[in-house]
Amino acid sequence: MVRAILLMVLGTSAGALANDGSYSLSHKMEGYVTLFKVVSPEGAKCHVKSDSSWFGEQDFEVPFKFKAQKNHYYTFDCKLPDGKLWHKKLEPKPNYTNIIKIGAGQPAPSTAQPAGNTAIGTGDFNQLLKSVKAASFEGEKIRILDMAAKRQHFSAKQVGQLVDAFDFSAGKLKAVELTAARLTNPKKSYQILDHFDFDADRQKAQKLLK
Repeated sequence: MVRAILLMVLGTSAGALANDGSYSLSHKMEGYVTLFKVVSPEGAKCHVKSDSSWFGEQDFEVPFKFKAQKNHYYTFDCKLPDGKLWHKKLEPKPNYTNIIKIGAGQPAPSTAQPAGNTAIGTGDFNQLLKSVKAASFEGEKIRILDMAAKRQHFSAKQVGQLVDAFDFSAGKLKAVELTAARLTNPKKSYQILDHFDFDADRQKAQKLLK
């Protein structure tokens, strides 16, 4: 009873509301403002995306906090100092500071190079292309491709298709930058240039492919 009264006075929930080994979540009342506050591990880099158009998506480094809206979900994609990845989709408790302590992450995708520099298989590539096209923001498209490019190789034809999946010149050029060193048939890199509408972009892409 005494502990319950103290918790009410201090405005802190009775222990973590969530703790599955990968993170813990507790709540503390701080002026009736709805916040997310990530306190550990220090130095982790997080990309946070919300279904709220007011917030959109933003990048942070732990520790950090930001104002959140009730009845909206926030997706956290974090790279921890040990290289592991942590992903979680959370809804804040209104009028509280929602305090997150990240625990264990998942191993990052292997960066081992495929033997013989073989291009990614058709099935896996189609799934990757589908994911890139489905992403709502250019930044999200780039992150998906960046992760894949660290462990896969691509044909010039496949890179051209990836370029087409981006809406703006900056994204298209970034796709070339991420995949230029992963081409299995660099002698056919000229095919990629056909996927740019503007001469200036073609020239920039050509420099990236050299």
